[in-house]
Amino acid sequence: MVILAILVRFEDLNINTIISNNVIELLKENDFEFEYSVPYSLSEINDKLNKQTTNTRDSSFDDLKNEIENFKNEIKSLKQNQMICNHRLTQI
Repeated sequence: MVILAILVRFEDLNINTIISNNVIELLKENDFEFEYSVPYSLSEINDKLNKQTTNTRDSSFDDLKNEIENFKNEIKSLKQNQMICNHRLTQI
């Protein structure tokens, strides 16, 4: 977001001509809200990882299974379309 504001402000100038004073002035003019993350304790990280791995394994397996089924259906459809096209070509 900050870089976008800088680029909009200096869009007519060559990026190499932007000096640090101009960037600092621009940053002072705009009140950007920065989100600072709060550090986690190791136990919180461990709990999150344990929960995440348990849930993602099941869902990722199901997701992959669904993707495979979708690919199978797509392959069937493509084969049918190819057969139809081949039949039309032979009639021409």
